[in-house]
This record gives sequence, structure tokens and C-alpha cells, in this order.
Amino acid sequence: MAFDPGKAKGVDGTLRESARAPAGPWLLVAVAVGLAIFGVYSFCEACWRKVETVRA
Repeated sequence: MAFDPGKAKGVDGTLRESARAPAGPWLLVAVAVGLAIFGVYSFCEACWRKVETVRA
């Protein structure tokens, strides 16, 4: 398998190519919503998680 560095794309190129696919915009929206939900979950867990210390 050969790799051509001239054809390499970054995240921007990959997202633009995905957006051109037939279901691309909907897929990008689903990914964005999932990331937003994960962010809210992480924020809530950081604020309200109970961590008990163990004393030796």
C-alpha cells in the first residue's frame, strides 16, 4: 500500500468532502449534536460528581 502525501487532507478537507456526500450535512449535524451533548454531560459530571478520598 502506497501513501501519497500530496493527496493528504486535514480535518478541514475531510469535513468538506463529507459535507458533499448525499447524507453529509445530516451526518455533520448529528456529529455536532453528539459533541454538544457530550460537552454538557462532561460539564455536569465535573460540577456535581462526588469524589471520596481514602485515608490510609
